[in-house]
Amino acid sequence: MLAHTCPCMTKQKAATNQSTQGRWRIAAIMFLDVKGFGRLSQIQLQMYIERILPDIAKIIQHHRDRFMDLNTWGDAIFAVSEDPVLLAGHALVIRDYFRQTNFEAKGLPNQLQSRISLHTGTVYHGFDSIRSREGVIGADVTLTARIEPITLPGEVWVTRDFAAMLAPHATAEKLEFDDLGGKELAKNYGPRQLLRLRRSSEPPVLSKTAEMALKSEETLGSLRQSYDIIGIGAMNTDFIATASSLRRLNPNLIAEHEQLFEFNKERPATKEEVDKVVHLIGHTILTPSLGGSSFNTIHALASSLSDLKLGFIGVAGASEASSGFIETLKTLGVDTHLIKASDQQSGMCVSYITRGERAMLTWPGANIEMAEHLREMRSQIVDALGRARLVHVTSLFDNESPQLVANILREAKDQNPWLQISFDPGHDWVRQIKSDERSDPIKKIMDMSSYLFLNRTEFEMLGSDVDIRDDYDVANDIFKHLSSQTILILLKKYDEIRVFHRIHKKLKEIQYFNTPYEKSQVEDATGAGDVFAAGLFLAVFVPGLELKDGVELGLRLARRKLLTAGASEYSTFGRTVLEYIDSAYSARGTGSR
Repeated sequence: MLAHTCPCMTKQKAATNQSTQGRWRIAAIMFLDVKGFGRLSQIQLQMYIERILPDIAKIIQHHRDRFMDLNTWGDAIFAVSEDPVLLAGHALVIRDYFRQTNFEAKGLPNQLQSRISLHTGTVYHGFDSIRSREGVIGADVTLTARIEPITLPGEVWVTRDFAAMLAPHATAEKLEFDDLGGKELAKNYGPRQLLRLRRSSEPPVLSKTAEMALKSEETLGSLRQSYDIIGIGAMNTDFIATASSLRRLNPNLIAEHEQLFEFNKERPATKEEVDKVVHLIGHTILTPSLGGSSFNTIHALASSLSDLKLGFIGVAGASEASSGFIETLKTLGVDTHLIKASDQQSGMCVSYITRGERAMLTWPGANIEMAEHLREMRSQIVDALGRARLVHVTSLFDNESPQLVANILREAKDQNPWLQISFDPGHDWVRQIKSDERSDPIKKIMDMSSYLFLNRTEFEMLGSDVDIRDDYDVANDIFKHLSSQTILILLKKYDEIRVFHRIHKKLKEIQYFNTPYEKSQVEDATGAGDVFAAGLFLAVFVPGLELKDGVELGLRLARRKLLTAGASEYSTFGRTVLEYIDSAYSARGTGSR
């Protein structure tokens, strides 16, 4: 008999097809049983069959044709499909059904809870002559059955094989895994590395062992920090020429200044060039502020939501801003132990805005020590990234760091396949990709990325040299550089956000429109895109929020940023974020207190 010891089927075959040859196939396998089922009385067993199974049947009824095998016997449900996303989604929905159902109202004890196991392996899919139906059999079916009895009630446990098959889709489906370590399977089947499957909006669940460890004063001090987001990037002192300060100048002088910049671009410069520009424009016009693209994003996130566990990797030099990089992040609760404190002057970036357009001139300063820092702290950095959910990477100006960052990210991904990489390459790295100048490591980072942030200029630069006018065609061209793991590309503009992603190898586009400020209203555009990224990430980590919420929240934070200089408005982000979350919850009937 096929299908382990439990006959299962998806479709019948006519007698003329009974001799059809079966075949071995790679498939995802699910076993489910119900804790407490064995204590049900005869009449309660009848209630279960008549009142519970029909509810579960409704969950799967629209996808029956996508199951290779499907059956129940007693309280158990067995399912096989070539689609791990389908099986993972159904497992969580059925888990939720058992968590949320009032079983007493259905004549059953409320203690009933599901235990669900998922595995991916090789199954033989063939025709069962006894049942006159198709079924499956195989050692991996048996293995899945041995996981289900040890699964904690109310949870879904999976093998690393299943997690690896689901991993390319996990971000899009908003799914997460918690590592459970090695577990002894039922019936002396031996040990297996297992993980808990949950939605991204659900907090990690600690095992009993971990709970005991947390309560132990002995181990509390030795527990390692885990992170929601870690930033990697340059740390610069931004010298910002705001719109209001420039309005005080003679128009002829502004025209002279504009010749020093390339608008909508960030250009690397020597210290002499930057010093000359700062001297020409004058310290009375330029406002110093802590900056750097990834630094801005982490700074904005920490200011927006204190619950996030954040870290940063970079080199902090001496700054003319009122407070230092490390002190600022520490005050906000960001882990700074992977930041190198340098005696050198920090990087310097002159940011100039006129007629609503921005240009930047950047000297790396202490950031030139980044390569040495990455080499010296490599093992600690890989370890930290291996315990993070997302890393946000932005450009660096030295020639060695891109390759080091790419290697570190690859190693961290090997350690933690569910680490998501967000990448904002910036104008200079995009230029290198386009010119093929030392671009291999930058392309490798892009290839590993789940999120790719581009502004209009960078977006068009990455597109084909052919005159492609339609954004959809440009995005299609850019996706030729990206792996199948890249699920999201964001085009940042003041008036519109376009999200491009692939589903079943087809490019999909969502547009979000925004009422832009008049160019005369924009005080400072430096870091507006970085702040937008922070808003988008908040939707990933706040339960109940979706991508569209992240875009809206990012736009709200960016709009506040555009009206002020530097980070002066970051302290108000927390109120903006909480107001949005409250309104989003209320609109969906979730409620908030």
